[in-house]
Amino acid sequence: MRNILDRRTRWLGIGIISGGIFLFLSVSHGGPLPKTQSLSLGPDERLVTLLATNDIHGGVEPSLDANDKLSGGLALWSGTVKAIRLGLQKNEKYSSRAGVLLLDAGDQFQGTLISNYNEGELVFAAMNSAGYDAAIPGNHDYDFGPIGWLVDQSGDPTKRLEALTRVAGQAKFPLLSENTYFRNSIQDKNGNPIVVDNVSCKPKDSNAAIDWSRAKRPPFLADSRVFPIAGVKVAVIGLDNAATPKSTTEDNVSDLCFADVRETYLRVRASLANQADIFVMVVHDGDTLDQHKLLEFVKTLAPVGGARLVDVVISGHTHFNYSENANGVPVIQSGSGGKNFGRVDLVWNTTEKALNLAKTRSLAGIRLLPDGCDEKARAFCSVVKGKVNYEGVAVTPDATIEALIVKARAVVQPLAGRRLGKALKTMNHDRTTETSLSDVMTDALRANTGADVAFLNGSGLRASIRQGDFTYEDLFRVFPFNNREVIIGPMSVGQIVTVIQKAIKSCGTIDSLMQSGLHVTYQRNCEVPAAKASGIDDDAKLLHVETLAGEVLYDASPTIGNAAVVSKSFKVATLDFLANGGSGYATFKEVSKIDESRGIFRENLTDAFLKAPVTWSGDLDGRWKDLGAAPVRPPSPN
Repeated sequence: MRNILDRRTRWLGIGIISGGIFLFLSVSHGGPLPKTQSLSLGPDERLVTLLATNDIHGGVEPSLDANDKLSGGLALWSGTVKAIRLGLQKNEKYSSRAGVLLLDAGDQFQGTLISNYNEGELVFAAMNSAGYDAAIPGNHDYDFGPIGWLVDQSGDPTKRLEALTRVAGQAKFPLLSENTYFRNSIQDKNGNPIVVDNVSCKPKDSNAAIDWSRAKRPPFLADSRVFPIAGVKVAVIGLDNAATPKSTTEDNVSDLCFADVRETYLRVRASLANQADIFVMVVHDGDTLDQHKLLEFVKTLAPVGGARLVDVVISGHTHFNYSENANGVPVIQSGSGGKNFGRVDLVWNTTEKALNLAKTRSLAGIRLLPDGCDEKARAFCSVVKGKVNYEGVAVTPDATIEALIVKARAVVQPLAGRRLGKALKTMNHDRTTETSLSDVMTDALRANTGADVAFLNGSGLRASIRQGDFTYEDLFRVFPFNNREVIIGPMSVGQIVTVIQKAIKSCGTIDSLMQSGLHVTYQRNCEVPAAKASGIDDDAKLLHVETLAGEVLYDASPTIGNAAVVSKSFKVATLDFLANGGSGYATFKEVSKIDESRGIFRENLTDAFLKAPVTWSGDLDGRWKDLGAAPVRPPSPN
């Protein structure tokens, strides 16, 4: 089933309604449903139910779906969790033989004004009320750096993890990550320091052998936990994304490294071999529609005919909804924004000391609806006298979380409601291709800085802007990150061509660039099998680059012979994330920084738009022209 990214924002009630990924699902809103279907248990069997979220991204408030119906929100989610817990407990077929474990796979609080304003405190307070048992950080949980919601750089290395450390200390659940270490703690067995990259903790010296028992993790991170659930010992091994340094503010994690997920999992799994019955991997990494690297990795942990080293994988990061089967191991992910959840039911035989795989039930991307049941949840959700019931218990939204949201909304409302302009059409966003939103954002960056050319990374635009008046909170959803404007230069034509050639290969895996100041023509086909499998079209070809004035900078036609006017150079505007080599664009890092004191891009836009509100047509101007014959693809998730 295809996921379509269509983030929407609208005023409703006390505040802004969050937006996110919508699915084409058949959903019941109060119609007749069959009775809930309990899993049958033998006398020696126990039921372990895993409830999972991922990539909440500050989605504490309800969202509008494609039909303008409300869904999601942490108050409703908390009420749902409590109904499921109570329903299983009250079910005479289960009673003490069933239990629930509530987990989250990362990126909890970066993404909405109401969440970012208090740097995750609201989200973690809501998660406390919902009763989470454990969570892992995600790459964007490291975005905040020092305390202060508009403090983007402190210059003080002791404050790089200050905001995350504070909010983790307020959590009533452990924040797990077995593969996150201080780089200066990496040593060999003799105590000699080993210099490592921050991605994958790879030693600079290929002959160096790391003694992981000597490595130290940040104090806000906990070891993997073994939870007793219905008399069954369930180990939860948390793993962060090994490429986190390339997908957050680089300076905030410069003291850290994130070890290889496979190597770390196997090492920790071996250390817990005799301490648990069931092993759950929670990892901030995942698959997409066309790429199944995680699924293939999990198959190596559960080979056909071999010993299973993992029983469930809860993933995140890619924002897709999927429930896959890796040789009997459920692998799930449930979208983003607090709108969906996943559920895996496991039945453990206490006599045979093994899972009854025939009774495993795995679901993901279950829509969280206030007035009905997602079709996926028909086995345990019903509507009785207009009330949604899970496991036979009516759902009551969590009043504690509702009160927290009302209080937080009152604080941010004076900022949130400031009108900045009007969109004559809905301004959509896409990670890999030109959109009307990317056009106006890169134009604004170029105008703000007086640069010749401006570049933004496609995934930096996180939401669409709907037709009509838009506010600061709408803009905040587009740019939730405190990235600073940076002017670099001189950047040669050769360097500009290099980054464009990398950008046009993106079919979703690598981050494409959006630009202002140039006209680019290229050929790409993301529908060929190799591109669909890898997310990269290595055969994509750059054909032509010229300035807005028509000066040719590069042309691949036979008469010109791939010529670049290498004698010319440009002043280029971008954000600190790209200027520091983010998303793999190392070329930007090679260019000198002219000015990096200009402040946060989103706030600069706000100041400009408050003085002179803008009107956007919503039309494309064709600055990226793809001559490939690929069919139209749905927008990629972040």
